[in-house]
Order: sequence, then C-alpha cells, then structure tokens
Amino acid sequence: MIQKKIKNSKILKKKKILNFISQHLVYKKIKDRKNFLEIINYCAKKNLISLKTKRMIQGIFNINTLKVRDIMVPKLNMIFIKKNFSLLDCLNIANKFLYSRYPVLSKKENQVEGILILKDILHFIKNTNSFFDIKKISRKPIIVPESTRLDRILNKFQITHNHMAIVINEFGNITGLITLEDIIKLVFDNIEDEHKKKIKKNIKKLNKYTFIVQGLTLIEEFNNFFNTKFKSLEVDTIGGLIMKSFGYLPSIGEIIRIKNFLFTISISDSKRIIQVLVKKMKSKIL
Repeated sequence: MIQKKIKNSKILKKKKILNFISQHLVYKKIKDRKNFLEIINYCAKKNLISLKTKRMIQGIFNINTLKVRDIMVPKLNMIFIKKNFSLLDCLNIANKFLYSRYPVLSKKENQVEGILILKDILHFIKNTNSFFDIKKISRKPIIVPESTRLDRILNKFQITHNHMAIVINEFGNITGLITLEDIIKLVFDNIEDEHKKKIKKNIKKLNKYTFIVQGLTLIEEFNNFFNTKFKSLEVDTIGGLIMKSFGYLPSIGEIIRIKNFLFTISISDSKRIIQVLVKKMKSKIL
C-alpha cells in the first residue's frame, strides 16, 4: 500500500509528499477514502505537513465527496427577484440584503429567468436612459442537479467565471441555489476549526442515550456508529436526511423523531443544519 511505502522510506521530503497529495486531490481518482485520510493523518503526525494543511486537505476532500444538495441554500431561504420587478424593486432588494447577485425567477417562481448582478444594475443606471428590462441585463443562469458533486460544480464555476448556480431536482423543479462562496467556505471553515481549542468530532457522546452530531456527518458514518440502517437516494448527510424529513429547513429548537431517534436542531443557519442533539429512544414507534 502507498502508506507502507511512505513509512518505510528513509528520506521523506515534504515537497514530494505535497506533490503526492496534490496529484491525488486534483488529477487522480481516490479509490480508498480511508487509506488516503490515514496517509494525511500520518503526514501531519510526522510534521511532514502542518495541521493547517491537513485541515485544508480534509476540506478539499469534502468537496470531492459531498454533493450540491448537502450545502445548497434551500429555495425556501433564497432571496430572489421576479422578472416583472421594476428597477426600484431591484434596488430595494439589493439595499436590504446586500448580496452581489440574485436569481431571477418567473412570476410563479417555478422557472429560472437568469442571474441579476448588482454591478450590471449600477452600469445600467449610469450608462442607459432606456426602459429597465430585467431580461436584457440578466445573465444566463447555470442550472445543476442536486446530485452534482461539489468538485464538478466548482470546476464549472472556474470555467464559466460564474459564482452562482440554480439547483433543480430530478423533476426539473427549483430546489435551491449554490454559490462559489459556499464551496470555498467549506474548505476554510475546516482551517478555522484548527484554531479552536476543541476540535469537534462528527459524533460526540454526552451520555448513554444522548449525542451531539454534526450536520455534515455522512449517513454511512451515522449508521456505523449507531448500528442503524438509515438510507436515502436523495441526500448523503444526516443533516440532509433530517431536513428532508422536515420538508423544509428547520429552526433551532425544532424536534423531529425518525425511527428510534429524536433529533433536536441545536445549530443551523440560512443554508443548512449545522449540528443536532440526538437522543436514542428506548423503543421504536410501532
């Protein structure tokens, strides 16, 4: 195995190690997730890479593993503009929410008309005296399925120089949006965690029946820990599974029972469930 070669080598050069890691992250398909992460942990332990580098690599690895639906902003939480909005309507929205770009939807909010960028509005005001038409200044939207892997949408952002994509489900319905900033934050949040005294584990046991679980915990990891058989074709993380069960993005304090577990939302933002309190029930609901 690759790991044995690294351990048995007499001369370990950081440059070669970093080259090996970057080659597998960028150019090669990682077939053995567990083994690759063991290599990263080993390199950090031997000071071949810094802890900051380790966390960044783990964040990048998340990009290669997670899908759009795991971090997208649900449609319910989207700030958008309708195609019949006036210039004043658009400016009021921009002034209230201070985003640099907004999805443009149809009157019934079921079709994507484009992406409206704030600087295009300002350019229109400065250089044009004609009637304001959102369609004319909106840019062509990128539309991606929920199941798209994050590394693929990141590549698409880089090629097209776009920062936002509209997410649809298998039926073509709008289910949310994702931005370049969301993906980058996924990487750098991992780095920021390293500066905290306590590094959070995905699943932390409080007592025999109560646990703290991170929203991005893979369903497979949850199943292995709790010896459960949760599964879904639509989501990969426990946070996604809980949100799917609610049917919307729940607020902090909301509770839902799924099979033999009681899930309480402890931390969330406008995009996803970040952390939940999990309580094992003594008996299943019949």
